[in-house]
Amino acid sequence: MRLVVSSSPHWHVKLTEGKIHLDFILALIPAVIFAVFTYGVHAARVIALAISAAVISEILIRKLFKKEFTVTNGSAFLVGLLFALLLPPGVPFWVVIVGSFLCIFIGKELFGGLGNNPLNPVLVGYSIIRISWPHYFDMNMAAVNYDLGFNFHFPLTMLKKGGTEAISGFNLWDLLLGRQVGGIGAAAILLLIIGGIYLLVRKRVPWGRGHRA
Repeated sequence: MRLVVSSSPHWHVKLTEGKIHLDFILALIPAVIFAVFTYGVHAARVIALAISAAVISEILIRKLFKKEFTVTNGSAFLVGLLFALLLPPGVPFWVVIVGSFLCIFIGKELFGGLGNNPLNPVLVGYSIIRISWPHYFDMNMAAVNYDLGFNFHFPLTMLKKGGTEAISGFNLWDLLLGRQVGGIGAAAILLLIIGGIYLLVRKRVPWGRGHRA
């Protein structure tokens, strides 16, 4: 009898990786709509560029290392979308491309691809470019330039510096509805919660710490 050993993930469900990733992409649609509605064509540019760069990077890297193409499972698309939602709307195009490449190459493929990466690929790429070019990540300037009309300070930063009195001016609903500084989609807390509920209902993420499938 032949024993076949494959790499993780070893989660036995009657689903393909593509269908699982599609649900995660659908869960982010409200945040994408918020980004485009708030920042217009600038947000659409960042999202389209990040997704394209991530998908193309995976194709080229796997071809270079003579590995099986896995772009159809939607993983690279999801990585590019998540990365885009963390960025400000006015970030230069080359930063988006470099960041997307780093997400795929260093964050994912360098460790063997999907299921083998010890760290989140999106946060790996984001951390590298945030440290390398911090001046392109001034979220306050995005709020000012687009005349969004809300508090230009991070609530947690104000809480750390001035205590609870420093955040008395923040409106809870404004924070939930995305009227705060942050990435083009990451600031829309309520919409991300809705996406999370969708994933819970679809059983793509567990309700508690333990999960059996």
